[in-house]
Amino acid sequence: AWYIWCNNDDDCRQGEEDSSINDSDPYNTKVCGIYDLDDFFPVQFRLGEALADYMKKHPIAYLAVAGSSLGCVWVHDNEMGVEDFYSGTGTCYGISGTQAALEADVQSLADYLFQKGEARFPTHMMDELMSGQRRTVTVLVEGQEIDADAPEGMRLLLHVLDEEEDDEEVITLASLDVRCHDVEAFYGVLDLTDGSALQEPSLQTGTDTSVFFVHGYNVDRSAAEVWYQEIFKRLWQSGMNARFYGVTWDGDAWESISDASLLQPIKLPNYYVNVENAFASAEPFAEALRKTTGRKVVMAHSLGNMVVSSAIQDHMAPVDVYFMFNSAVPAEAYDTDAPTYDFSIEDVPEGLIHDDWDAYPPKSY
Repeated sequence: AWYIWCNNDDDCRQGEEDSSINDSDPYNTKVCGIYDLDDFFPVQFRLGEALADYMKKHPIAYLAVAGSSLGCVWVHDNEMGVEDFYSGTGTCYGISGTQAALEADVQSLADYLFQKGEARFPTHMMDELMSGQRRTVTVLVEGQEIDADAPEGMRLLLHVLDEEEDDEEVITLASLDVRCHDVEAFYGVLDLTDGSALQEPSLQTGTDTSVFFVHGYNVDRSAAEVWYQEIFKRLWQSGMNARFYGVTWDGDAWESISDASLLQPIKLPNYYVNVENAFASAEPFAEALRKTTGRKVVMAHSLGNMVVSSAIQDHMAPVDVYFMFNSAVPAEAYDTDAPTYDFSIEDVPEGLIHDDWDAYPPKSY
C-alpha cells in the first residue's frame, strides 16, 4: 500500500482570504498557495501502448476512488520532475492545463462522484491519448479523509466506460492501494519536559538514520507540533526516508509584569530563563541521542541550537550531522577566529545588516 497523510491543516490562512476557501484544506476547490503544495503527492499512470490503444476504443475515462475520498490536480507536463511540483512554478495544472500550481483547481474523487463525471479526464488530455501523443497520465493527489476506520483502506482507480454494450460497463484499467493517516503517524516526538519520553512514529521507515528537529525560543507545545509537521512534510517531499523526531523542550517560559501604569499585569516571554532551560535540556537530549541507534542527524532553529550545541560540547552527544537554522548562539562560541568587525559598521560585509537596524549604533547588534 502507498501511505499518505490527510491534508487537514489550514494552509489557506497563510495567504489572502478567498470566497472559495474553507477553514480546512481537504475540501477546498483549489490549491491554497505554496504552503499547501507539500500536502499533495504526485502519481503517474504509465499506460503503455496496449492500454493507450485500448483507451482509443473507450474514449470516456475517469479517475475514481473506492473506500474514501481523494483530491486530484491534473498535471499536463509529463516531463516534470518531482522537485518541480513543489517549487510552485509552471502553468500546466488543472482541468485547463494552463493554471499555476499555487492556485490550481482541485477535483474530489469518490465512488459517488463517478456518475457525475467530476473526475473525467480533461478533453485535451484525452485527445492526446487518442492521437498517440501521450502514454502517461500524471496527477497530484491529496488525502481528504482519514481511512483508519476502513480496514481495507482505499484504492485510486483508472476507469474507462464501455459504451458498446447494451448496458454501460465500467472497466478498471489500473488500481493503486492507498492508506491515508494523520501526519502525526509519520513522525515521533522526543519530549525533554517529560523525562525524555520518546514517542516512536506509528508508521516506521526502513532506514537506520534518525533526524531530530529542535524548535526555538518562545514555542509552546501547540506551536511545536506545527513546526514538526511542516519540517517533516518538506523533508519527506524532498526525498527523506529517515525516522523523524520533533524535540520538545521548555523554551516558552513567561513572566508576569505589573506596573502602576498598566490596567492589568501582562505576560511576556522571558528570554534569559529560556536560555537557562536550553542548557538544562542539553543533558537529557544527549542521553536520548546515546540511546538511539544508527546515524543521527540533528537540526535546530534559533535557541534550539543552544540545546544542541551544549549537548554536543558539554555532554558528548553523538551527532553525525548538525544543521543550524538562524542560530541564537554567537559565532565565536563555535569559532574563536570568527570576525567581530570591532563594532565598526564599515567593516561589515554588505548585506549582513538588516535595513531596520540602520538607525541603531553598531555596538547594539
